[in-house]
Amino acid sequence: MRHKIGKCEKGQHAHDEMLFIIIHQAYELWFKQLLHEVDSVAALMKQPSLNDNSPELQTIVHRLSRSVTILKLLVQQIDVMETMTPMDFLDFRDMLRPASGFQSWQFKVMEAKLGLKYEHRHGQEYYISQLRQPQIDLIKKTESESSVLQLLNQWLERMPFFEENSNWKNFQTSFDAATTVAFGEEEGTQLFWNEYFNRYKLSLADAENANSEGFLQMFLNKNDPSNQLSVKA
Repeated sequence: MRHKIGKCEKGQHAHDEMLFIIIHQAYELWFKQLLHEVDSVAALMKQPSLNDNSPELQTIVHRLSRSVTILKLLVQQIDVMETMTPMDFLDFRDMLRPASGFQSWQFKVMEAKLGLKYEHRHGQEYYISQLRQPQIDLIKKTESESSVLQLLNQWLERMPFFEENSNWKNFQTSFDAATTVAFGEEEGTQLFWNEYFNRYKLSLADAENANSEGFLQMFLNKNDPSNQLSVKA
């Protein structure tokens, strides 16, 4: 930085600058911990099989729960930041240029590891423009790897739910063919979603009938890029 902490370029005292710096350093430390947790979860989920009752699955749940708690803490830190008024911030803001909170490469890596795709990013043209090349390379490498969300999708797809020899073979639907939804490659998939969808429609009040279209959009629209979990998963 071009000035000493707590002093603006004109030599005036900027008391709140210390708070600003400490909070952002704390964010980066927690991002480091989150990456540590997420990497360990991804390593466990990359295994070709994972027993539902295994200690490993319990470890995954525990570490993801810890990550959620950390994220809640990061949101709560905003309360501390808000004890600084806009005028307090302007006392030293010009001295920080061109630095920006958008320069946290750890946060961008974490987003990619959790499942944020490049095409869904806001401000694609500048989201890495303030980073050094090694950091950009790391983010791009992370985006090319399987995210936690993709690994979760693969794990859910492996679960024996729609197989031909499962209980769906003898399942008797309570709805006629006219009410079915033409979706699904497997017989079990078709039976499940049609039964689920029709029971959902029956639960709606007359004023809520339009919600059935929202149900189909959310669960069964394969062409919606925001749907990152497969129908089978």
